[in-house]
Amino acid sequence: MRRFFRHRQKPLWHWVGMRMSMLAVGAVIVIAFCMWLHVTVSDWLTLQAMPADVRTEFIRLQAEPAMDMVKLRELFFEYYPIENLLPGIANKEWWVLAALVMMAIPIIIFFGFLFSRPLSSEFSSIARGARQVAQGDFKTRLPMSDKDPDELQALVSDFNTMTTQLGRYELEVSESSAMIAHELRTPLAALKARVELGLRERDPQHWRSTLESAALGTDRLTHLANQLLSLARIENGARAIAEGVAQQLDPASWQESWAWPWRRWLIHAASRWRWRLTSRSGCVASRRC
Repeated sequence: MRRFFRHRQKPLWHWVGMRMSMLAVGAVIVIAFCMWLHVTVSDWLTLQAMPADVRTEFIRLQAEPAMDMVKLRELFFEYYPIENLLPGIANKEWWVLAALVMMAIPIIIFFGFLFSRPLSSEFSSIARGARQVAQGDFKTRLPMSDKDPDELQALVSDFNTMTTQLGRYELEVSESSAMIAHELRTPLAALKARVELGLRERDPQHWRSTLESAALGTDRLTHLANQLLSLARIENGARAIAEGVAQQLDPASWQESWAWPWRRWLIHAASRWRWRLTSRSGCVASRRC
């Protein structure tokens, strides 16, 4: 049942086409009605200008022209303007039609803007939301309306899903950055303890061993810092995607993107490296290494 009602919804081309067609048909109907009204009023004024007996005879002959066609023609030529019966563009009726068309043009333009205003306001709302997202406000959400075309509803839904995923991604990045900073604090403290312990010893050989271990720990920290730099570049890429939010984006692909495995790998590597460095520090402190 839900799928059936979804098929009943109007796509964008149908939404725009129906309104433009209604506008064109309405303009034609209005012009035709005005022409009919003009002819009716002109005919009524002409009949009122006739004498009563002539008017009665003319109406009778109009109802049954075969009774006296010659008399009917005489009455036409006598009371109706002959220029209205002549063919050509100089006929007054053509000028009346042209005047009605010129009067209808502003009305058509007005209703055209009026019919297109809902669609224009929706796109303006999307543009404002895109600017807010580009400035880093991932809490931006756009309202949805069942009266909008299918394509516009899908666009608004994708936009809201995208901002939700971007906000979730930003939260994950903040949490992972705090976790990585916490993971780095312990190995740095262990490295500092080893250096301070080595400074207390007077044996040059022990100093050399301590410095070699410190150099190895520094290399590992440098490697981890390079990996963090790569992660920062990934985050900058995510920011560039947010700034280009007006382009189409598949929010479902964020969970499977290549930035997430890198982040998990870095956290796992930092944990293992902290455990090894802490173990070595304890080994040096007890002089079993």
